[in-house]
Amino acid sequence: MSNQSQATVFFADDQDYSSVTYEPENLWQHSSVSGAGVFDGTLSSGTTNATATFTFTGSVVRVLGVIVTAANESWPLPAIGFQLDGTAPSLYQPPAYTVTPNGQLQLQEQVAVYTSPQLADGQHILKIGVVEGTLDYPFVLDAFEYVPSSNAAATASQQVATTTIVASGATGAAGNSSKSSGAPVGAIVGGVIGGVAILVCAAIAVYFLCFRRRHGQTYFYAAARAGTYSTKVSSQASSVMKSADQSLEIKATPTPYMLPVSPSVVPESTAGAESSYNPPVTIPQPVYAPSQLGGAPTSDMGGSSTSGSSRQTRSMYAVNAMSQLQSSPNQPMSKAAQAGLLSVPQPTTYHADSGVRFTASAEPSSSGVHAVTDVPPTYSEN
Repeated sequence: MSNQSQATVFFADDQDYSSVTYEPENLWQHSSVSGAGVFDGTLSSGTTNATATFTFTGSVVRVLGVIVTAANESWPLPAIGFQLDGTAPSLYQPPAYTVTPNGQLQLQEQVAVYTSPQLADGQHILKIGVVEGTLDYPFVLDAFEYVPSSNAAATASQQVATTTIVASGATGAAGNSSKSSGAPVGAIVGGVIGGVAILVCAAIAVYFLCFRRRHGQTYFYAAARAGTYSTKVSSQASSVMKSADQSLEIKATPTPYMLPVSPSVVPESTAGAESSYNPPVTIPQPVYAPSQLGGAPTSDMGGSSTSGSSRQTRSMYAVNAMSQLQSSPNQPMSKAAQAGLLSVPQPTTYHADSGVRFTASAEPSSSGVHAVTDVPPTYSEN
């Protein structure tokens, strides 16, 4: 915040040794120049590590200097530090060089390189330090301008004038760029942001490491949950069992199959057409009559039966005990076969006749009967 007031000011020249002290003397050069822009015709030039101390009694102070504008940007710029009453110093550096038309040095006179804030009315000490300056481009001090206290009196070398003094809200040159030696705010903010980013990255890394250790695999290739897999398997098993139950409800109708007998092997009985009986047979697989029995068995009516010219016929039938049709090789697969019900072997009942034959007069035939010849089964297309 700036304070502006119309007041009486005192000018102290750079060579007012009663108010200004230079240390060390070998780093300062005092000279007299001619020109309307130089106060009292004197200048003081300081190089690196040179200091000057100004003591005054007042409320505002301003430092006037001479700025050298060079024709080459490679020439070094001077840098000056200002410290008021032992507070934190502020740094001032002239603006960038400007190239003159003729390439010669150009002086900017009575430039306010420093203006103090509004101070308490009293005695103050301003210390100036040359941070960087060479013999070719030193810091050039011209004069001090300050607002005196109400009861202060100017010295013999000081001049009194009435002018407008603008107190700066912060130490530094009024209207010129200045640099502060305080704590860099950008570095602090950058450090805080960087620290937070590091903590976030570390937390994410720890989370993924713990997740991988818990499950044994990386996150993207983790195994499926057991519950999900068992649910899918149970669903598939239920579907299969439902299909099997539906197939069990289908009742198969037995299909009769006739066992063909060749006339040359099994002749007709002498009892007539009524005695010829060939019942239907349901067979799951080829079944053969036991031909190892040899001759005719002993009849319950006594003695072994014999026959003359007629031949004895022996027949054998096999019937499925469950009376359920089983699929033959040339039939389509049924639902029961697909469900695996036909793979269970079923018991088979064998029926054989006694082998006894009778003549037309109801007499037993002779015993000269040939053994029954085994006949392989045949299958129909239906």
